[in-house]
Amino acid sequence: MPVYNREAYVGAALRSLLRQGDAADLDIIVIDDGSTDGSVEAVRAMMDDHSCIRLFRQENMGVTRARNSGLRPLKPEA
Repeated sequence: MPVYNREAYVGAALRSLLRQGDAADLDIIVIDDGSTDGSVEAVRAMMDDHSCIRLFRQENMGVTRARNSGLRPLKPEA
């Protein structure tokens, strides 16, 4: 999930994803695209209670590159 300066919304978006099913089966990857607000802190607060959330940070390069960066840590299922 790409994030750029969405402190007010990122917590609600993550909670919505967590409600979709068993959190043990989820792997939520958040790519912070150089936010300058409290987006990173909001994600980290959610990470304290949900180990399925992973946060990666990069300089601001736009939503397309943020999405592509989010695909790199994925491991294909066998």
